[in-house]
Amino acid sequence: MHELENPIIESLDQVQRNNPQLSEWGTSFLLYRLSDLVVDAYFPVLDDVGDRVDALEDQIVSGLKQSQLTDIFDLKRDLVILRKTIGPMREVFNALLIRRYALIDERALIYLRDVYEHVVHFHDIIDSYRDLASNALETYLSTISNNLNLVMKRLTIITTIFMPLTFITGFFGMNFAHLPIDSDFVFWLAMVLMLLSSAGLLVWFRVQRWL
Repeated sequence: MHELENPIIESLDQVQRNNPQLSEWGTSFLLYRLSDLVVDAYFPVLDDVGDRVDALEDQIVSGLKQSQLTDIFDLKRDLVILRKTIGPMREVFNALLIRRYALIDERALIYLRDVYEHVVHFHDIIDSYRDLASNALETYLSTISNNLNLVMKRLTIITTIFMPLTFITGFFGMNFAHLPIDSDFVFWLAMVLMLLSSAGLLVWFRVQRWL
């Protein structure tokens, strides 16, 4: 029952009107034609979902954006809805083929089996898309984590470089009477030590391939 017009039923009705002989095949063939039209309507839907999956993968590889996380969750939600729709359809057609209902014409079973195979194929495609969406989410989170590690690494390197500078300036800047802080020699010694320590750390980081 539909409160509004259904394009699939309208299309089937038009075909029946243009080909009255189709009605002579019985309700089993009418069920097949209606089921076939309903299932075929999922082709463009799955194509659109596949395009969304490919676009997300390309975007994540090219560069991360905050909106991509929302797109991934939207995609996973849509796939769950599709799976909840396709799953029961698969069980219904499987039952029609196995239990041999008296209302189903034996001649229509071969056509219904074709519809069943399409439904099973769609179900498998949805599962593969779900795996790809999960992989895209894991890739996104892993890339975020790697970027965070790189930032922390750079900050650690900067902190390490400035540690000897802070120590030297703090040591020679202490306000003690017996510390020769007013000496030019001590001043230049401190400057040389700061430059050498910074240069040494930079060389060490370069040798260790941290920079």
